[in-house]
Amino acid sequence: MPAVYRAQWTRAANRATCALVAPRALGEGAGAIPRAATYSGGWAVAYDRPGQRGAFGVAGSGTTADGASYAWPDTLRWADGSSAGYGLEGGTGPSHLAYLQIAGQGCLYNVWSRLGRAHLVALLSELRFVE
Repeated sequence: MPAVYRAQWTRAANRATCALVAPRALGEGAGAIPRAATYSGGWAVAYDRPGQRGAFGVAGSGTTADGASYAWPDTLRWADGSSAGYGLEGGTGPSHLAYLQIAGQGCLYNVWSRLGRAHLVALLSELRFVE
């Protein structure tokens, strides 16, 4: 896990209710450069590729998980009660965005990818808690 994740999370106002998560593998985004990103009330890490700033990323938003009410076209559910709604950002894209609710966490996580739907789903499947 790149050090920027811990640095961003340590400064976040929501760190007591929003555990640090990071993808263990980047799939199609391998080789992208992680950097600190601004996310009001929370933390975020964006990845840049040559000619593509913010190609994908992960954020623990300042929004509570129970405040997520957007009706996404696709949903993933896990056995622990976690879920992710996802689709084209703003309904039209080009980026794909997921609102991720992790069981036991009080924040709404955002995961995004400009590399396509398959990459977004791969990122979601690779997220792990960081100890």
